[in-house]
Amino acid sequence: MRDVILIVGCEPLIAKGIKFYLEQQGYDADIVYNESDIFSKVNLKEYKLIILDEIQFKAYQKLIKKYNINIILLIDNEDTTGYPQNKNCMYLSKPIDMQRLKMFIDASLRKDEYTYTPYDKVIQEKGISIDTLSKVVTEGNRDINLTSKEYDILKLLVLNKNIVYSREELLKLIWGSNSDRNARTVDVHVRRLREKIEKDPATPEYIMTKWGEGYYFGG
Repeated sequence: MRDVILIVGCEPLIAKGIKFYLEQQGYDADIVYNESDIFSKVNLKEYKLIILDEIQFKAYQKLIKKYNINIILLIDNEDTTGYPQNKNCMYLSKPIDMQRLKMFIDASLRKDEYTYTPYDKVIQEKGISIDTLSKVVTEGNRDINLTSKEYDILKLLVLNKNIVYSREELLKLIWGSNSDRNARTVDVHVRRLREKIEKDPATPEYIMTKWGEGYYFGG
């Protein structure tokens, strides 16, 4: 049975473009444009994911309170300051890059295999604690001072534990599809991240390498 995705609040041409792309990728997709139709659809059909334009932010707030459902919220820029940090939500900046959207969808659907605590603030895995509101990272009793990109890499990998991301995928997800950086940038940031969080960066316990494929947070 194919996963069903609901597209909400996008301009008609954009919504139809997303729907066409998703169906080419093997998903089923429905489109609605206003809040009243969202809840009618969700109550009638079991959706795996909702792609929601931030113009429907009030609907987003209601959805995360009422349903345990994955959401990708389309926002106008990459700054997520002020947006609620929720384990079921990922933020994707516009304009939409379809390959990046596909990566977000895959990551969002795979997250169901894991649990995070608590619900809306702190992610904890293997002694690493990430406070998503203050962006404070600790390992045991030790505070870890990360750059914004190091933090984003760590958070993405922790939220998708044991999922391998290639350097190209990390480059698109962390720096954006229009970045002029190359894959070597990812290696540099991962090396610096390891130097900060690993007891022995040469034999890492957290940020692991799958040779020839990419990086992952080990379980």
